[in-house]
Amino acid sequence: MAFDDDDWGDEPSLTGLEQWDEGVWVEGGLASIERYLARHAAFELWCDEQTRRYGRGPGGAEA
Repeated sequence: MAFDDDDWGDEPSLTGLEQWDEGVWVEGGLASIERYLARHAAFELWCDEQTRRYGRGPGGAEA
């Protein structure tokens, strides 16, 4: 069973090389990739700090 993008209320899907073209993302209203990478890096640092402090990462992940 195939679903249209409208079924999910999502943005239209990008196909082919468009999904790797940051200019297409920004034109489509998404923030630049640096914004997402910065958030990912901050989350990784937070996870590392939780593991260092408590011996377990978020969700109880072992160190």
